[in-house]
Amino acid sequence: MLNKSISLLFKTGIIFSIVSFLSVMLHLLLRKGVEQPTANIGFPLKFYEQFWAGENDLHWGWNIKHFLIDGILILIVVLIFDQFKSKKL
Repeated sequence: MLNKSISLLFKTGIIFSIVSFLSVMLHLLLRKGVEQPTANIGFPLKFYEQFWAGENDLHWGWNIKHFLIDGILILIVVLIFDQFKSKKL
């Protein structure tokens, strides 16, 4: 039971990291060619934001509530996938 819980948390962490990385890359690709690009991390909710307020004034901020919601949503998806996988075998 403990091994399964650790495995699920590990899978959740890996998938959360991949989704966050892909959300950054997609956002940066869509902003290609902009003089002062911004960075947003998080899917479906943005939990980190970095933007320029002036020519040399970089602002950033975290939304911990969105971070936790994103993590919980990915955990739920991993649990559902694991349930389907164990029923088919």
